[in-house]
Amino acid sequence: ELGEGVSRDPIRKVDDWSEIADVFGMVPLSLNLDVGSGISKRLLLDHAMSLVRMPEIALGEVTFSQHECIIEVHSSKAAYLKDALHGSQLKGIRLQVAL
Repeated sequence: ELGEGVSRDPIRKVDDWSEIADVFGMVPLSLNLDVGSGISKRLLLDHAMSLVRMPEIALGEVTFSQHECIIEVHSSKAAYLKDALHGSQLKGIRLQVAL
């Protein structure tokens, strides 16, 4: 709760991705895409790169399972990509991102 006369929190929120990152600093982001969505790995990576400016090396492996898609991104770009992908549309599917 903020004190009287204070309009914003003076402490900036910082995301700490180190708890879920692997030894290479890659963080898995879960998307609501499944095997039958008709979306390929290349299409998903192209979509991600069209939304954000970052080196392709920051993107890791993309894996599809029965109920979700996992895209790995370096921890330095994880929040940036998560915010950009969440709510965007790809082939008529509104993307929902979770950790």
